[in-house]
Amino acid sequence: MIRRLKNFHDNNDISLFEIANNRADLGHPKALPAKYPLSRFFQEHKTEVFELDCDGNAFEMFEDMRVYVERNGRPYNYLPTVTKLNQERERDLVKEEAESKD
Repeated sequence: MIRRLKNFHDNNDISLFEIANNRADLGHPKALPAKYPLSRFFQEHKTEVFELDCDGNAFEMFEDMRVYVERNGRPYNYLPTVTKLNQERERDLVKEEAESKD
């Protein structure tokens, strides 16, 4: 697994842009093709790329992704409604209060 992750980072690191642009043979007709990260393909085809640096904290990663998805407005296709969230919250609070009295 670690070898696969290292291979992924070696082939997709953002520094590949800098390395390719600072090569001595840049623009030479016989130069070997430069190695660019996979994100370049999507950028050239006008597709947004969401890059996320993470430290393994699942909650923060989810929140970052949620903010990215909701940047143009909240999609209601996968989230419960605010009314349902409030009902669940109220039910949990009542249950917690009842348990604390016992």
